[in-house]
Amino acid sequence: MVPCRAKRRSVVVQFGAIALLASLGVFAVGNTEPVRADESSHPACIEHRSEARYRGYGYQHIVIIKNNCDDTAQCKVSTDVTPEPVEISVPANAERSVLTRRGAPGSAFKAVVRCSV
Repeated sequence: MVPCRAKRRSVVVQFGAIALLASLGVFAVGNTEPVRADESSHPACIEHRSEARYRGYGYQHIVIIKNNCDDTAQCKVSTDVTPEPVEISVPANAERSVLTRRGAPGSAFKAVVRCSV
């Protein structure tokens, strides 16, 4: 018979191993193809930049799109951290922000922005 303390320690070790594997992405689900920052494509009149803002529980990954074109732009935004694209409409001569990740453990990310006018 195993003492109760030994069982608890075994469960903690097993949980720790699972948490470690999950953080390394061993249990990744969905599209696991890496997103490359050089895949951005948009007209010259559209600019974008990335910001990471720290909040008490982690970083917010934000992509800001500025449309200097004469027409509304339809954009898809994704990052290497959050590859699922977010669609956004940016009116002519306006700027919009897209929150792509909340509570991220790190501040580094690369945005991929694809827009058409």
